Amino acid sequence: MHQAVTVLPARLDPAKVAAIRDFLMPLAVYQGSHVYSSDLRLHRLEDVRKEATLAAQRAAHILSKVDAVNDDAVGITGTINPDHAPFHLLVRPSAIHRLGVFADEPIPPRRKVIEYTGERISRYEGRRRWDPKRSYLFYLNAYWQIDGAIGGSGAEYINHSCEPNLRTRIVRGHILYFSKRSIQRGEELTVDYRYDADITRMPCHCGAPTCRGTMNVPRTSRSRRAATANRR
Repeated sequence: MHQAVTVLPARLDPAKVAAIRDFLMPLAVYQGSHVYSSDLRLHRLEDVRKEATLAAQRAAHILSKVDAVNDDAVGITGTINPDHAPFHLLVRPSAIHRLGVFADEPIPPRRKVIEYTGERISRYEGRRRWDPKRSYLFYLNAYWQIDGAIGGSGAEYINHSCEPNLRTRIVRGHILYFSKRSIQRGEELTVDYRYDADITRMPCHCGAPTCRGTMNVPRTSRSRRAATANRR
């Protein structure tokens, strides 16, 4: 019986080897890059999914901290940051104006009650943001203002009164509210906004016996501007 015998050349022709190499190399490179690209796309897709998940978690966390607003971007809920308030305070509906801040425990006189915090902006940016319906701007000095709408401690919800139980002090760049007298639990905290006489007249509804009918101060008794706005 005869067997088929494959005869191999003792030595391959170098020219043929080069030709085979030149033919196969691009195919090998293409196949390798295709596999690599597919793998890379898979990794990128996983990264995108992870980033989307993290973004959703961050958004949920932020939304849980943001005060609710109505269609006019006016706050309808509020919170107090305990890091800036040594006493227990609450934000709830006020008879003076929308929301107010109320003492949840007795507060002795001459005590720091809360710090007014927020984004530090220039007076030019403050002028751009000013809106009496929903601004929380507070003059820190002649140039800088604090926008309590961003990073506010809750002090931005404190309403105006012509007979306030708080007074303002600016200490080393910090805006602090101190109690003027003893404040009972459940009492609303108030401060005199003392708007400049040369800005839009803001009517007052504080109900105090000595209410001057406006949050603006007369031009003759105008003092340092405590707040350019504090409206909800």
